[in-house]
Amino acid sequence: MIVAFRLILVIPHLIWLELWAIAAVVIWPIDWVWTLIVGQSPEWAHSFSTSFSRYNPHVSGYLYVVADPYPGFVGEPGYPVDLKIDPDATWHS
Repeated sequence: MIVAFRLILVIPHLIWLELWAIAAVVIWPIDWVWTLIVGQSPEWAHSFSTSFSRYNPHVSGYLYVVADPYPGFVGEPGYPVDLKIDPDATWHS
């Protein structure tokens, strides 16, 4: 029965995903330039990128009935449809 309402239930997630995408358009170029200059992505930018990258398949998995639990809004690891992302690596010269 709840499957019939998934499109309605996922609307807040789609709005939140769009807001994150707008922030990503601002953050990713800053992260790119910072990484070119310093040689390593800042911790906050890496954290943002990994959370955003995880959150997208959480929402898609819920919307397309691949995963059952209602996803959280922060992209934490552990959802049934998830990405495994390595921690930020330091460049060594």
